[in-house]
Amino acid sequence: MIANIAIAIFLFAGILAGIRLVRGPSLADRVISLDAGLVALMGAIGTRAAETGSTLYVGILVVIAIVAFTATVALSRFIETAGVIEPLPGSAEAAATQRERDPS
Repeated sequence: MIANIAIAIFLFAGILAGIRLVRGPSLADRVISLDAGLVALMGAIGTRAAETGSTLYVGILVVIAIVAFTATVALSRFIETAGVIEPLPGSAEAAATQRERDPS
């Protein structure tokens, strides 16, 4: 009984995160809402795992957690650099970029 109520609350949180994901307005809002939605999903799966006593859900939770963390870090880094792709250090492009930045 209580597990069903908890899952309903997680579902409601996921729906709210989905609304924020669609509405935005910025990319950072969408990244945060995606992360919140995945946390709500993990909470619902964890609640179901506790209710059933099955260990199958633990592997699923670990995979979702790793994917969520990786996606959040990658998208945050993308936002931070504003989509600028830096050349590899030691390459010809890096040397040309360095000469453009420091003409002396």
